[in-house]
Amino acid sequence: MAITHDERLSADELRAMLKVVGLTPGPDSPLVGLPEASADVTREALMARGLLSDEWTAALRALQAPSRCFRTLKAFPDQTVVAAYYGDGASDAGLIGCWPEEGQMRIGFPYGPEELLLDAAQSLGANAVIVRDPLAAELSPAGLAVLAAALDVMRGRLLSSILARNTAISMDITPPQLHTVYADGLAGTDGRWVVTLLRSLMPVSVDLPEAISDVGMNEVIAAGLLKPVGDHWQATDTLARLSAYLKTPLPAAAHESLVIADGAAQHYAYVIAMRGDGPAWAFEFWQEAGQVGITLRSRLGGSYRRLLAEMLAPLIRPANASTPSGAPAPAAGKKFCVECGVPVTPGAAFCTECGAKL
Repeated sequence: MAITHDERLSADELRAMLKVVGLTPGPDSPLVGLPEASADVTREALMARGLLSDEWTAALRALQAPSRCFRTLKAFPDQTVVAAYYGDGASDAGLIGCWPEEGQMRIGFPYGPEELLLDAAQSLGANAVIVRDPLAAELSPAGLAVLAAALDVMRGRLLSSILARNTAISMDITPPQLHTVYADGLAGTDGRWVVTLLRSLMPVSVDLPEAISDVGMNEVIAAGLLKPVGDHWQATDTLARLSAYLKTPLPAAAHESLVIADGAAQHYAYVIAMRGDGPAWAFEFWQEAGQVGITLRSRLGGSYRRLLAEMLAPLIRPANASTPSGAPAPAAGKKFCVECGVPVTPGAAFCTECGAKL
């Protein structure tokens, strides 16, 4: 699905366009709260740029009261860049990209799943992910806080050992070290540290706790990442391996998909992904009985794209597609690995990409 319309518009231009077509942004619209007009924009000027066409009117109508949204947050060392895509479910025309950019509003359309999946995979370098890791953990936000702090303790030691050319790294972690690193991460602005990075990428409705708790510590111990030794803890080989993978956690990104019907959320999904030097690590958020949980596991390139395709499926029905994920229908007779998604050799017992048994 090719992007046929892409403009950067001022608040005055957007206000004039809405007025001409008789639309008023609702409370969930990305166009709500436009600043007061500073200059007049004539109907003739808008027509000359093709901004009053039927396509633009349909896009504004979708942005006026969107019922579905897909957001991508891309993390950099000192900032997080947000791109958001909206739709109203009224057609198969795709989603409308709409986000602030250099004091104006960037609006482009139509975005289909192909463009969104390609952008997400490229931003994370997921196409190059060929490493698997068996680690899987179920955590609450309290457990995620402890894991992030423990990772930062171990990553700091790993980086120091590299600078000092010393391969000996202490595996002991004391309570003061964990609390100090966590507090520094919450107060910091450098997204190269896991606590800071997660804080900036967390869902709007979920926060990292203000401090390390015993509940979170017990979760990380149960996951086999820390083990108690006297009055302190010791990092397990699993945590050391994860720290080595994430010694540089960037690139990282978060993806959110939402569908609203009758004023209530009918679908919601959120995932944070970090690339590092190994596999792509996905923190997949879920909610049950009012409790928020996070599943941590590694994802190969095809598996990561399939996860995002599942998030996108309820938002968009791309034209000429026959698969519910929004991915192109596979060629007749062709088989794909269920783990990484790449085509497999006929008759092969194992995937040549990831080694999974077929």
